[in-house]
Amino acid sequence: MQQLIKSLFTLTLLAATLFMIPGHSQQITALEDYTVSIPALDIYTGIKNFPLNGVSWTINAWEQGIGHLEGTAGFSEGGNIALAGHSVMPDSSPGIFSQLHQVNIGDQVILQTGNGTQVYRITAISTISIHDLSVLYPTVGERLTLITCDATSFDKVDQAYQRRIVITAERTS
Repeated sequence: MQQLIKSLFTLTLLAATLFMIPGHSQQITALEDYTVSIPALDIYTGIKNFPLNGVSWTINAWEQGIGHLEGTAGFSEGGNIALAGHSVMPDSSPGIFSQLHQVNIGDQVILQTGNGTQVYRITAISTISIHDLSVLYPTVGERLTLITCDATSFDKVDQAYQRRIVITAERTS
């Protein structure tokens, strides 16, 4: 079953990548009337779309907001909805998810979507390799995955992060 889920996720990403117009720059766009709130971190902001660009997701280095990772579940589909944001900006100032590591199991994440309010409770907090995409795979139940780079894992020689912080939340209403 896990292999089937992994294969379906890979096919979804591949299909999204193949059907992009060559040379067309994928744009980050705001999702009208979609917001995310994380009361424990005093975050309340709109949600943008972070599109696939053929290799990964288009996320501008200076992007201040939170975005839905294209290819993960949509807000009305059920499954694994993935939202990402920066932990550190290029000038070393804090990104929107700079404090994501400070949430606790049981904290709420609230989405306002075109379908109303969706409330999630944080059930897991983990750190993974920068190369591990398994946290974005489809799920059977409704899940929200928040993901950002682990600021403490920045390798100055490689100029790259080595780990990501992942917050998993299950839908409660």
